[in-house]
Amino acid sequence: MSNMSKKMLLCQVNSNLRWAFQEYERNGACAFELFKKANKLLRVIRYFWIRLNLPFVSIWFSKDWVKNIKDAEIIIIQMSYLTLNLPAFINKRNPNVKVIAWYWDIVRANTQPKDIKGNCELWSFDPADCKKYGMRFNHQYHFKSMMKKTEHCKWDVFFCGSDCGRGKMLTDLYKKMLELNLKVNFKIVYPQDKNIPVETVSKLLNYNEIRECNLNSKAILEIPRPGQSGATLRLMEALFLNKKVITNNPHVKDEPFYNEVNVFVLGERPIESLKEFIDSDYDHSSDEYIDKYDFNSWLRNFDS
Repeated sequence: MSNMSKKMLLCQVNSNLRWAFQEYERNGACAFELFKKANKLLRVIRYFWIRLNLPFVSIWFSKDWVKNIKDAEIIIIQMSYLTLNLPAFINKRNPNVKVIAWYWDIVRANTQPKDIKGNCELWSFDPADCKKYGMRFNHQYHFKSMMKKTEHCKWDVFFCGSDCGRGKMLTDLYKKMLELNLKVNFKIVYPQDKNIPVETVSKLLNYNEIRECNLNSKAILEIPRPGQSGATLRLMEALFLNKKVITNNPHVKDEPFYNEVNVFVLGERPIESLKEFIDSDYDHSSDEYIDKYDFNSWLRNFDS
């Protein structure tokens, strides 16, 4: 393994995360898909096999990373309900490797740190979870290799995400933005609220489609799931693409890149001033923080 690949990143991958592996490769990172490819039936069997901690769990793992465990110095695991036993598996095969359990999402009932088996360091992108569970903090990240500028935009505001209990808030915001004569593009996946406007209901978009919509919008709407305080991927996309942000997350003001010219916190300014906010020029002084949130900076932070 090269010096760069002494750090191994293990990720669960679905069809909507293929883009990230392309960027890991472009940035010279040693990233592996955690599991072998499996159809729906095998994924169900795999789920129960891992959750019940049955023997010979390695039959589900990709051989590409298993054979390189002995050469790694740091292994970063993207945590989920399927990776809680993974540190112990790695510890047995390389007792000297530093294992990092990286919480890229907030802690949920089925991903509790206390349920992790084996020795590892606990890290999270979410400051509230860091405080609650005694984790070390490392910010969310994006890729400078994906930066791109746009000259003309089709929409004022773009949102893409599942309902997840946000349906009523999204519907209210959508209607209010239309009243303000804003050009809005909402893609609400898996709607639950019965009042969600039919024109906003969407199929699951792949990341290239989401990125194209981001590029063609002046502002990105970010409505985090309840309980989340850390910077989301939406905030990273906005920073790297020089897009304005509309959010209901007051914790965004704790981020070093926060700038009221570029970020509109709902509930703290009159909603009627939204059009003026969107039409004003983007403040490029925030660009100085792009290096800090780049993937390579994120990766180096684990050296400390």
